[in-house]
This record gives sequence, structure tokens and C-alpha cells, in this order.
Amino acid sequence: MMTHSPKSEFLFASSENAYLKLKEGLEQYDQWVLLMDENTEKKCKSEFLHRLDQVPNLELSITPGEHQKNLDVCQDLWAEMMDKNMTRNTALVNLGGGLISDLGGYVAACYKRGIDFYNVPTTLLAMVDAAYGGKTAVNFNGIKNQIGIFKNAKCILFDTIYLQTLPETQLISGFAEILKHALIDDSELWKTIRSRDQLKSEDLDHYINRSIQIKTNITDQDPLEQNIRKKLNFGHSIGHAFESILVDDDRVFHGQAIAAGMICEAYISVDLGLLERASLNEIESVILNHFGKLSLNEVSDKEILKCLSFDKKNHSAKLNFTLISDIGSSVIDQSVPEDKVIASLKHYRQLA
Repeated sequence: MMTHSPKSEFLFASSENAYLKLKEGLEQYDQWVLLMDENTEKKCKSEFLHRLDQVPNLELSITPGEHQKNLDVCQDLWAEMMDKNMTRNTALVNLGGGLISDLGGYVAACYKRGIDFYNVPTTLLAMVDAAYGGKTAVNFNGIKNQIGIFKNAKCILFDTIYLQTLPETQLISGFAEILKHALIDDSELWKTIRSRDQLKSEDLDHYINRSIQIKTNITDQDPLEQNIRKKLNFGHSIGHAFESILVDDDRVFHGQAIAAGMICEAYISVDLGLLERASLNEIESVILNHFGKLSLNEVSDKEILKCLSFDKKNHSAKLNFTLISDIGSSVIDQSVPEDKVIASLKHYRQLA
């Protein structure tokens, strides 16, 4: 049976001594390693090390992009750590977005049978979703998150100062996960979002804190995704298929793919008699207002169904989805025939 690591400690920079607590934690190790991509190295490293008032024993930096989330990059990072004689009493600090959290967590979980890692999310996506919850993974054979381990970060430090470094597309990418949290679990949060025409900086603290509450409440009950945690997969079955197929298109970002996936999966919810059509219309209006429409002109139904066949949530050779029964309410383990998926793709393509 799978086991799970102890819960993560959460530190918020808005509270006193958050960086001091992180520094004191790192001082318990023989060494610590800082993992970044080239963007966070350029835009966030100096601020982070200044606030931490400590320097790492080793800095590792990778090229940005989803294509870096693979076993070859893991092997390169492990080789660098071994070359610098990083022991089992080493901590890895992941400074970056969701890619760095996922990749770095997996690297730490495997190195010398597991070392502690700390996440410092620098994107909205990582702050509301990827940096906590215990999922670590890399992509394999062109499919997202196929190789991974459940292991919690020792600690996560949240500091919204790093969001100031982000382009608008990166902020919007993380906003998709906030929308998901509202749709599966919080109708009041959805009403707040629906009342706003655009994502505003003054709303971010509330959105981040509420998303953390929703996700941790779910993952604390089901850390290994055996039951209720599957709620968090709404929009991600089809959304990850879009993302896997369009990974080389720099114009497509994670949030846009998941937003499109949520529309398709909400349509399936209506098609299966779970959701009212009026709710679908409302969901489509809000999502299209913030994300626009993903171009699927060169993507075939066959390609999407092939990606879906590798989805980790499937069982008994059947496509298994999380769907919604109302805004703020979700249902797990819904078997969906292929023709319903195809119908949802047709619907999405025909949206104005």
C-alpha cells in the first residue's frame, strides 16, 4: 500500500518571520540546493536570497518550458548534485512555478531514496495549486505527469511579491485553477469572480487564500487521490490532452488549456444530465471572457482521444472523469463514452 509523507508547513510572507523560519529550517541540513529556471533565476533569485539572508551550497538552473519536465533533465540534475557530493542530509529549494515544483519535487523524492524539499512558488498557478498537495511528476512519452511520486514538501513559503515579475499570461494561467476551485467546491467564490470583468491585483490575496483552503481541505482527507481528491481533476482530463498535443505551441499556456477543458467537461456534465444548461452558459461566458478560445483547428478528435486513453484516472479501459452537478458541486468517477467527448469538442469548436 502507498504511504504518504507528513503534511507540509505553510509560511506566509505577510506574517512575521516567515523567511527567518525558512532559514532556520535550512540550517538543519548539511547543504541545501536552489533549483530555478532561467526566468526565476533572473527575476526572483536576488530578491529571494536577500530576504532569506543565506546562500545555497549549489545553484541549479534549467531552461524554461514544459518540454524540460522530463527524465533526461532529472538525470542531469541528479548528476550535478552527485558531482558536488550532495548528501542525503541535503534540502532542495524549488524557486519557481508549477514546472519547478513538480520537477524539483520528483528530483528530491528520488535522490538517495528521498531528501527533503521546500517550495517557494513564484507564479499564481503554483501558489494556488502546484506547490502543495504532494504530487510530484514529470512527463513521459509526450503525456503529462506520467511518472511521479506522492511526497509533500517539507515547507512552502508564499510571497506575492514574486507575482510582480509575471506577464499577464502567467497570471491568467493560474487564474484557471482558481476558477476550478470555485466550480467544484465554492459557489460564493464563483459569484465573486463572476462579478468581476477582469482579474484584479486587489483580489489576489483572497483568491490565493481561498484556493489554499479548498485544496488543502480536500487533500488532507485524501492525500493519495483514492476518492475525494479526484474532485481537483475537473477540466484536467481534456485540458491535459490539449496541453500535451499543443506543447510546442508557445501561444498555449496551461491555464488556457485547462479553461478549455473545463468548458468541454461542463458540456459533458450537461450531456449526461448532471448540470443545467443555464449553468453551462454562465461557465462559458466567464471562461471565454478571461481566456478567449483555444484554437483546435489542427487538432483531431483522434489525437485527443489517444491522449485521454493514457489518463491516470481511467479504470477498466473506460474514460473516467470528474464532472460538475452544479456550480460549486462536483462528482467523481464518471464513466464517459468517447462519443460524448467528441460531442464536447464539436461544441467547443463551434463557440463564438
